[in-house]
Amino acid sequence: MTESDALVEGFEQNRTRLRAVAYRMLGSLAEAEDAVQEAWLRLRQSDASGVDNLGAWLTTVVARVCLNVLRSRNTRREEPLGVHMQDPVISRIDGTTPEDEALLADSVGLALLVVLDTLAPAERLEQLCDYTAMARIRSEEKQFRPDRAVANAMAEPTATGDTLEVTGGAFRSRGKWYTLSYRCTATPDHMSVVTFRFTIGEEIPESKWASFGLWQ
Repeated sequence: MTESDALVEGFEQNRTRLRAVAYRMLGSLAEAEDAVQEAWLRLRQSDASGVDNLGAWLTTVVARVCLNVLRSRNTRREEPLGVHMQDPVISRIDGTTPEDEALLADSVGLALLVVLDTLAPAERLEQLCDYTAMARIRSEEKQFRPDRAVANAMAEPTATGDTLEVTGGAFRSRGKWYTLSYRCTATPDHMSVVTFRFTIGEEIPESKWASFGLWQ
């Protein structure tokens, strides 16, 4: 097998997981496909002989591509920059099983670390806590499938040291928005959460979404 053939095989072995990671971050199948294709182009243009873990390398590349897309959206004011956690429709489309969710969660976690490492400390804290809010809601409140969280929907959050207090947040689940409050304390580098408490409030009427900067 040639080096080129080995790269193609290694990439194809990771394609499904990479697409799922990109979709979780971007919420768009088309953009997820584009991010994975960009990762393949970068792999072909790189010297992969020194890459010890191709899966981790590709995940990092996809995460950085997705971050650029999110920042571009923010610049064009399409949507606020934020963390996505979409339902795993790609897993169902590609025939992967629920057991693959553990591996996918690890990959999304790695991608999140890549994103967090590029942010200023204050923005990093908010993004980390929003991601944690969605993960905790998914884990503890099974009726919800959050795919977006916004800390400042109805009121600006208060940051004191390594703690973020959110009293006017919101999260989106299955096309509906709900009020959210939480208190999140992170490590000093704002790369992991120490303690987290949250409260889910009422559904936000669609007639009020625009006034809070929310979207479908």
